[in-house]
Amino acid sequence: MPGIRGGTTLVRYTAHPGWAGYELISGRWFTRTGEVVVPTELLTATDRELGDTLTVTAGGTSTTLTIVGKVFDPGNNDGQLLTQAAPGARPTRWQLAVTDGTDPDAYATSLQAALDPLGLGAHVEGSGGADELVVVIDALAGLLTLMLVTVAGLGVLNSVVLDVRDRVHDIGILKALGMTPRQTLLSVLSSVALIGLVGGVIGVPAGVWLHGVLVPAMGHGAGVELPRIVLTVFGPVQLIGIALGGLVLAGAGALLPAGWAAKTRTATALRTE
Repeated sequence: MPGIRGGTTLVRYTAHPGWAGYELISGRWFTRTGEVVVPTELLTATDRELGDTLTVTAGGTSTTLTIVGKVFDPGNNDGQLLTQAAPGARPTRWQLAVTDGTDPDAYATSLQAALDPLGLGAHVEGSGGADELVVVIDALAGLLTLMLVTVAGLGVLNSVVLDVRDRVHDIGILKALGMTPRQTLLSVLSSVALIGLVGGVIGVPAGVWLHGVLVPAMGHGAGVELPRIVLTVFGPVQLIGIALGGLVLAGAGALLPAGWAAKTRTATALRTE
């Protein structure tokens, strides 16, 4: 195909393969022969847009296809074109989706037993385990998250330690008036509860906005346009849980100095200036 170094793959489907993991970014799925859906990289490489045509040549025969949609390929995304199979075309491959709760390997084994007399084979796509790159990215993201949570917790710890040190004489007076260790603990923890809650309420919208900016930018840097499903990954329940995480983080950071204040003897606190 002109504009593509080497060859590419033209896959003809009897129906659009959205159920097989392909996500439509813009445009529409093909509805008849002569229409094609392509990944972003192919449009960039050939300087084409939706509505333009592509000419592919195979075995000396040229075919002109009209681009009607842009698709995100979850696989290698090697520039393959997806189009409608001609009426009466003989399939060379069948793709099946199993229902939830079905073991794909067990299903493939039983299917293979039925296909052996026909000389056909069955295999499970994506059965090689998690992609190594995805595992590395997830590990780095988890490590970064852990580091950020640790730094935030240490920041709360430092602030509360200084605050308790400044108020230790006042705490001694309150203890002399009858404040119990449990009440002292709750008093210190409640002093950071509002800060943690406000931090969560402010941080969640900021994080969602930053996610919506950085993820598409990384995709564009790699020459890939990401579908909306990749960006809308947080639901209302998850966002509320993350916002409350600020309250939990503040309480965890303040727990150690709060315990120290609760255990401090009244006479020791009163002698402190």
